[in-house]
Amino acid sequence: MRMFQEGKKLVVGMVHLHPLPGSPRFDGNLDEVAEAALEDALALADEGVDALLVENYGDVPYLTRKLPLLTVVAMAHIVDLIKSKIVIPLGINVQFDAYEAELVIATVCKGNFVRIEGFVDTLITDTGLVTPCAAECLRLRRQGGGEKVAIWADVQVKETQPIGNRNIVAAAVAAAKNLADAIIVTGSATGSAPAAKTLKEVKAAVDRPVLVGSGLTPENAPELLAIADGAIVGTALKTGGRIDRRKVRRLMEVIRKL
Repeated sequence: MRMFQEGKKLVVGMVHLHPLPGSPRFDGNLDEVAEAALEDALALADEGVDALLVENYGDVPYLTRKLPLLTVVAMAHIVDLIKSKIVIPLGINVQFDAYEAELVIATVCKGNFVRIEGFVDTLITDTGLVTPCAAECLRLRRQGGGEKVAIWADVQVKETQPIGNRNIVAAAVAAAKNLADAIIVTGSATGSAPAAKTLKEVKAAVDRPVLVGSGLTPENAPELLAIADGAIVGTALKTGGRIDRRKVRRLMEVIRKL
């Protein structure tokens, strides 16, 4: 399924899952988690986003790389449910940088892409150190027969501190060299946008689609999407923790005019 098209800006809506089994805040009702996720997914699809990205957003504090099997299976169940009800592309993001879980869920549930935070960066997170996983990730994808699953790689992702003095442009070049299918650029924190200057530099340096990974709003969309090929949007589309159709509609109206 071809996702990036000349002249069109790809809009990916986040489906933020409530806490899953195996995480500290799970309330014991997986059916309610699944129902809320499906409602948000359908709202995003109905209002015209081009793709969805399902994330275990409520599982804070996040484990790095390894999750309980119970959590992975529960997430796969919800992804499969959403996939059965929508026709637009679907991606998987398992926090934090749990590339094995992402690729397995995407392969089994016929997802289209995964988002990987530590593809080429060594990162300090709130709950541990993450080292680059590009080599392992690509081998796992080949082993599982999931070559159709695209890898979207963050570079120096939000809410982390990269180790070393390599700048974000060099990190993006490394991600492209190591076969990432798209590059994601974020601000420093959830809800903060990357600088237009940074987006320009990354876009000029790589031969891959470049996406805004955080902080896109109707106000800054014209500037940022004049540079980037698309955006992943979550916080700006929510009210009270749930998808707000009016906010989705407003953002899509702005983007369609670009």
